[in-house]
Amino acid sequence: MNKLNLTLFSVLLSLGIASVAHGECHPNLIRQAPDSRYTLEFVGDMALVYDQQTELTWQRCKHGKQWNANLGDCSDNSGFNWGLRWSAALIAGLDIDNSSNIGGTIQANDWRVPNIKELASLVDTACFNPAINNVVFPNITAERFWSSTPNSASPNAVRIIEFDTGIVRGLGNGNETAAVRLVRSGRLN
Repeated sequence: MNKLNLTLFSVLLSLGIASVAHGECHPNLIRQAPDSRYTLEFVGDMALVYDQQTELTWQRCKHGKQWNANLGDCSDNSGFNWGLRWSAALIAGLDIDNSSNIGGTIQANDWRVPNIKELASLVDTACFNPAINNVVFPNITAERFWSSTPNSASPNAVRIIEFDTGIVRGLGNGNETAAVRLVRSGRLN
């Protein structure tokens, strides 16, 4: 159904029958990730998103940004470069575990880079640029996000998602950089 929706939407756009502004979702296509699927949660200073369908908890902001309640979006932490090499992305969860263990609710080694299936569960093909629910996950532009899944077609590449389109592809795991959205299994109580 996802491929059918994306194909139909692409055809309608090319014919000028459908139009979507930057960062919006087409009203005539079925949403894979509507707002109602998610529960927004706050633990200490961390803004989290619980996905009721997959039973995963996500960082609301990509790694290196922090929720700003006054602005209602994700703000840069001072001096952080949005792109991480894959090797740095894989240990990014340790930063969260060591700096945000609020009242013992966030256990060590809890946060991790998602596998490609988990990351792909965030893609909403009814939306474009970004192909993600940008109410729940704000401030996403034409960015690529790391997964923890190696690319079977190339031993030196890892699967990523380009969130401007929602396309999955491989990216070299050497000097290439991408954004990271950490995940954990289950819900924080």
